[in-house]
Amino acid sequence: MRRMASRAELLVKTIAARPDPIGKTRRLLAAVLAFADLRAVDARLERLREAGIIERVPGRWQLAAGIVDMLRFWVFPSAGTYYDDQEISFAFSHLLRFVEEPASIVDPVGLFTSKEGIVGHLLQTVHDNPQYDFQLLRMWPDGVDELARAIDDVLAGTHPRAKAIRLLVEEPDYHERLRSYLQRWREDPSLVFRRGPDTASDVERTFSTVTAAVRYFNRLPDDARRAVRHVTTTKTFPTHLAEPRPKP
Repeated sequence: MRRMASRAELLVKTIAARPDPIGKTRRLLAAVLAFADLRAVDARLERLREAGIIERVPGRWQLAAGIVDMLRFWVFPSAGTYYDDQEISFAFSHLLRFVEEPASIVDPVGLFTSKEGIVGHLLQTVHDNPQYDFQLLRMWPDGVDELARAIDDVLAGTHPRAKAIRLLVEEPDYHERLRSYLQRWREDPSLVFRRGPDTASDVERTFSTVTAAVRYFNRLPDDARRAVRHVTTTKTFPTHLAEPRPKP
């Protein structure tokens, strides 16, 4: 297990497990440049709308403000809580992920990430609720199928990143659980993992699926002045904009 190895040992092993500096640099550059291609993001969101994952494509400023809120109120706090519970350093874990695949930490919300990037993220990072990322893969016709193949390859030890991924993952049974959940989710896409929307907090209920997160984005201002004002003056999660709790 990771906690039984020293940080220096883990860092060296992670570097040695996947020495591909040219490929990593190329993918990192592509991941950064993807933020400038807003039309590609619009096309991805439109595919999610056509698939029934989201109801409406948010405007540019709604998307920007929503991403800021998602990062500061959900992504970073929930990740910090997980690593605190595991007694693992948040910063060092992300350093290992950067070393293994630099592009993997560029886009925490996944809307600008390639299909391969989302699959790789699911493989290398333990998810309490992977439904958000499963939904993102619906941006591509074969996205979910590719994830299923990749999980099987990691479990079989034939995936090209298998050795490095196993060094990164904190829970040894994670990939078995991920495969089992994916199989059940494909039969019932409304399936939730662990905490359901009736027991989750307002923040978790709002951001743990693409469907609810984009609904939140669409509740935000769609012009520059009001969006900037929202981001700069909102210091805590605005519960009045949260995803409503399901009625009994």
